Amino acid sequence: MTGSIQLDGNFDFGSPNYPALARLYIGTNTTWRVTGDILSGGNVYAANATFTAQAPIEIYGALYINNFSNSATTKIHYDLSTLKKGADCGTPPPPMCTTCVDCGNQACNAGKCGTCVSNSDCCASLYCVNGVCEALIP
Repeated sequence: MTGSIQLDGNFDFGSPNYPALARLYIGTNTTWRVTGDILSGGNVYAANATFTAQAPIEIYGALYINNFSNSATTKIHYDLSTLKKGADCGTPPPPMCTTCVDCGNQACNAGKCGTCVSNSDCCASLYCVNGVCEALIP
């Protein structure tokens, strides 16, 4: 089966804070054309697909695609949890933490995952907004 997908607006997928919780699989030989901004917080697997864009893209997670091109900026923040093959995608944060990575990119304060107070509590590229570390897309 072949075909194409045309997205003419902004496309948000998953959460930048918890990319391991969202997965998108495309098993066909498909062409994606996107003209709006993209914010992806998940893992996309489209080994046979072609993807073209003309707008800023920011991906938190992973992208496995046959052919990718973008005439604007592309930022990919790789999610190491994609390496945990077979692990539950909804694993709760550990009872003790040492960095924000242990807390799914949320704040680690005094060894416990919790709310952020300032931007320095968040992993790189994320900002503290009302106690939650999140990406800010202009």
